[in-house]
This record gives sequence, C-alpha cells and structure tokens, in this order.
Amino acid sequence: REMGRGMRSGRLQKRTKAPPELPGFNPKGTDSRMATLVNFFLPDSLPEGSPERRLGYLSIMMALIIMAATIVYSALYVRWGFYSGIAVLWGSAAAFFFVPVLTASGAAPSIGAKLTSVNMFVLVSLLMVLDGGVASQAAPWLVIAPLTGLLLAERWFAGLLAGISAAEIISIHALGAAGVVSFPYGVAEGMVGEARAVSYAGFVGVVFVIALIFKGRQEEAMQSANAATEEARAQKEEAEKMAERLEKQKSSVEKQVEEATQELQAQKDALSEHVSQMLEAMSRFADGDLSVRVRTDRDDEIGDLFDGFN
Repeated sequence: REMGRGMRSGRLQKRTKAPPELPGFNPKGTDSRMATLVNFFLPDSLPEGSPERRLGYLSIMMALIIMAATIVYSALYVRWGFYSGIAVLWGSAAAFFFVPVLTASGAAPSIGAKLTSVNMFVLVSLLMVLDGGVASQAAPWLVIAPLTGLLLAERWFAGLLAGISAAEIISIHALGAAGVVSFPYGVAEGMVGEARAVSYAGFVGVVFVIALIFKGRQEEAMQSANAATEEARAQKEEAEKMAERLEKQKSSVEKQVEEATQELQAQKDALSEHVSQMLEAMSRFADGDLSVRVRTDRDDEIGDLFDGFN
C-alpha cells in the first residue's frame, strides 16, 4: 500500500508540475506590454503552460514584431523613394495581422505559425522583384522565412520553405541574366548604399533574436530533461526506500511466523505428552490400579482434565 501511494504521488507530482516557460513567455501577461498584447489574442481554450499556447504566443509575437518592423520600414522607404515597396509593406502588415486574429478566433496555433512563415516569404519575394532581384537590399531577408518556419512549425515545412527560397533565388538570377525579365531598382539611386546598410543591420539583429529564441528553447529542453532526470532519480530513491522497508517488514513477518510455528510445535509436543500420560493412567486404572494419579502443574483445560481424573 505504501509503495502504491508513493508511486501515485509521484505520478500526481509529474502531472501537476508546471512546465518550463519559453524565454519571454509570460502566461499571466503581467511582465510587459508585449506579453499583455499577445495574451489578449490567445483564447482561453488554450490551457496555460501548454505547448499549443506557447506556439500561439510565439506566432503572434513574431507576427506583431514583423508588423511593427513594416511600419518602421515604411517611413524609411519614403526616404529612399521606394514607394512601390510601401504598398507591399502595408499589405504584408495586413496579412500578418491575420495571425493573431485567426488564433483569437480559435484556429489551431500551428496554422498561425505556418502563416507567419509564408507571409514573410511572400513579403521578401515581392520586395526582391520590385528592387533589383537578387541584388535587392531585401534579398538576405529571404532566409528569415525558413528560419521562422523552423522556429514555429515542423522541420519538413521549414525545409520546404528553404527549398522554395533557394529555387526562387536561382530562378530570379537566371531570368535576369538571360534578359527574359528586368528587375529595376526601386530604391532611389543615391540611397542604395544607405538602404543596404540599414537593411543588413536589421537583418543581423533579427537573426540574432531568432538565435536567442532557439538558444532559449534549447536551454528549456535541457532544463526539462534535467528536471525529469531529477524526478526519476527521486522516485527511484523513494522506491528503493520502500523496497527496503518492505524487506524489513518481510523479515519481521517471517520471524514472527517462525516463532509462531515453533510455539505451535511446542504446544503440539506438550499436548502429545499429556495425552500419552492420560492414556497410560487410564490404562492402569482400567487394570484395577485405583491409586494411579497424573501429575501436572498446568493451569488450563488440560490441568482441569488431569485434576478431574485424579
């Protein structure tokens, strides 16, 4: 029974233990305005601390960050004279806003995760076409789409985006080199250097943030594994202690059984001896020996029987 209670207690602790949180993930939404905003779109149907809620949180957060970035870049595009890119940025911002809206409406967080990656791919692809093809200041950003897919979605989806991105770059270069399609620069000629510098600096910053999130998830996985190992070790030690107690109880019971068996054997031997005495006395009495007596110092039923015979 003790072992059963211990094992049930261990399983209960395992079920009720709060899972580790992702970096920046605040289930209660009290630490930052971003957390409050993101949690506003998370439906109550997603359990607190669940993997689905974490995925929804990351997808919405990435979508909102990219939306904010498109607004900032819109102001820069005005400075650089890239007016066609402004329309693309605002259209993409509207598309990214569908991620929190869909999640809030009850759609699976995995849908929002994939939509975030696809929107990023389409955004960068359009900017490349409108601004010099593979020479565009937006070209390096194409790698963000598969990275986002790897962060938010399954590996196969990230691999698919990576393959499509590579094929797109090769196709755009081949079409431009063959003269089939012309990709004019959308950024004003005198602002190309500044546009590339700002774009590359932003690209490095975004890659660094994604790397931090990956690192955080790796550390979370290590913490979860260590916690599971510690819990398993504690349960093993508890089971060993229970087994030791049971072994002691077993030894105690075996000793008690052995003592009881010896006592019963002693009582059996004593009873046999007294029966033999009584039978011998009755035999002598039957032969006419009226002086026969049986001696006993017992103060129990056998003693009463011997006294009655005497």
